[in-house]
Amino acid sequence: MSILHVGPGQEYSVIQNAINNAKPDDTVCVPEGTYILNDRLIIKSGIKLQGAGCEKTIFKGEENTGGAKGVRKPNGWIYCDGISNFEICDLKFISNATGVGDGGHGETRNCILLRKCSDVQISNLNFQRYLYNDGIKCQAGNNVIISNCLSSSVVHDFVEFLGGTKNSKVSNCKIDVQTNMGIRLDNASNCLLSIVLSMMTLILAGVQLRLKTFRPIT
Repeated sequence: MSILHVGPGQEYSVIQNAINNAKPDDTVCVPEGTYILNDRLIIKSGIKLQGAGCEKTIFKGEENTGGAKGVRKPNGWIYCDGISNFEICDLKFISNATGVGDGGHGETRNCILLRKCSDVQISNLNFQRYLYNDGIKCQAGNNVIISNCLSSSVVHDFVEFLGGTKNSKVSNCKIDVQTNMGIRLDNASNCLLSIVLSMMTLILAGVQLRLKTFRPIT
């Protein structure tokens, strides 16, 4: 178990290089500062990506981060595909967007995209207005746990459990969404929402459900 530090004077100057060299149970530690994401970060199984805190380590996406404006192919600033047993925590997400009309630009469409991922821990993240995209999209996931996050007008959806996602949970999250849904569940099963604090503005509904099994906890 090792900690791989990224930043000036550290072993790694590029976040993706640290991720590529991390081994199972290693932590990639990104210190305080603002990091411009010119392309997506690709996560691997068994590691932790950790910032210095959700107000200190800031990932800033640009209009074409990971793709091209107007092309809505699923992607993400942080991209996780077919991996398991990993953690993402203590980060803030911002962009150059200036209003609601800027939402949805770019191929990425998501700050974090999980595709067929399992045993995932996501915590202490801060999504700040305005963003081009959604917060966290999970497709066909299993045991994805999202907790203690803040979504302040991310423009589109904050969390999406889609396409067969199961055994997953959102808890202790404060959600303020500008349009669309705070939490969207479609064809998900055995998913649980626990102590979700919602402040919904200019949206159709706070939670949209179309799923097999849903367990709200109050």
